[in-house]
Amino acid sequence: MKFYNKKFAEAYDKRLTEEGYPGRLLKVVCGQLEGYERVIDVGAGSGLFTVPLARNGHHVVAIEPSPHMIRLLRRKLDSEIRPRVTTVQSTWEEADIPAGDAVICIHAVYPMKDLSAALLKMRDAAPLRMVLVRNEAEMDTISDRIREEFSSDRCGSDYLAQVRSVLSGNGIPYKELLVHEQREIFFHDLYKEAENYCGHLDIDPAKVKEVARLIEGQCEYDGNVYRFTSFLSDIIFHY
Repeated sequence: MKFYNKKFAEAYDKRLTEEGYPGRLLKVVCGQLEGYERVIDVGAGSGLFTVPLARNGHHVVAIEPSPHMIRLLRRKLDSEIRPRVTTVQSTWEEADIPAGDAVICIHAVYPMKDLSAALLKMRDAAPLRMVLVRNEAEMDTISDRIREEFSSDRCGSDYLAQVRSVLSGNGIPYKELLVHEQREIFFHDLYKEAENYCGHLDIDPAKVKEVARLIEGQCEYDGNVYRFTSFLSDIIFHY
């Protein structure tokens, strides 16, 4: 898995941060967690939710299997929030932790081998469970357009149906919250951008010029900065 690669993990964290992730999602998630002190962050990555939640006063157990991602997370823990964060390097399936008040799983169901078992484990881990999955049908990003052109797999393309099937099949009531966001993406170096996407989407590096041409055709350019307006869409399952 790419997140086990140190270079990829660092580039991924840098890119998401520069693009303003998690954006509106953070406000929505934080609002849903008011009054829940102990939060389990499943697939915490580099801490893009763990850190702000800890700053808001939550005690967070951050579970992340990649040693490189969890190292990035730990670097972000200053003296103020470090006492409120416990990091566990483990997959969710193998993690052995005490129950919490709430569980969040933000874009982290995709690598799970047994989705049903994972969702049921979350159900048993806390009274509030929030699982966030991409709503691919309403997404429009440069990544999506590159995937479409180069026939690269779309991560999570059928996970909405899978999550619904697991919850319904186990008689678990749930609600869906749709979250939309528009975000402006800016960059200067077209070919560096193309190289980044090739690495992120597992596209043959020999196609970097083709990817660059595609990106150029999708963006506005003012002679200095390339600009693209992304439309993001996610569904949060409460169960």
